Amino acid sequence: MKTKMILPALFISLLAGSAFSQTPAGPPDPQKQLDRMTQQLNLDASQQEKIKAILQAAEKDREAMKADRLEKAKEVSGKIEQVLNAEQKVKFKEMKEKRIKEMKERKADRKEGKKGRKGHPEDKPESEKP
Repeated sequence: MKTKMILPALFISLLAGSAFSQTPAGPPDPQKQLDRMTQQLNLDASQQEKIKAILQAAEKDREAMKADRLEKAKEVSGKIEQVLNAEQKVKFKEMKEKRIKEMKERKADRKEGKKGRKGHPEDKPESEKP
């Protein structure tokens, strides 16, 4: 039974990785970073121009990495589904949908300033832990 749960857990962790790879406020804005660095480091115009290009390239890299992670998660999910029978596929799909819903709820909670991991076993009282 545990072996059957490892594969879905792997997929879910890959999928969740993309959700947790950024700070709650989202990725840093290159212009805001540049403005902050300019003020704190007294950058001259030449330095600002070079750093701006670096920060913009980093932003594009982050976006590409996110797309790669999502593609890998889909690939893993497809491979897992090939191993499952029809009943297991239905349950696996439900598990993914539940996980995605929970991630969206946590993201909305973070935007509202709420903290915590709703329903996470580590956040439950000892008497309710599995």
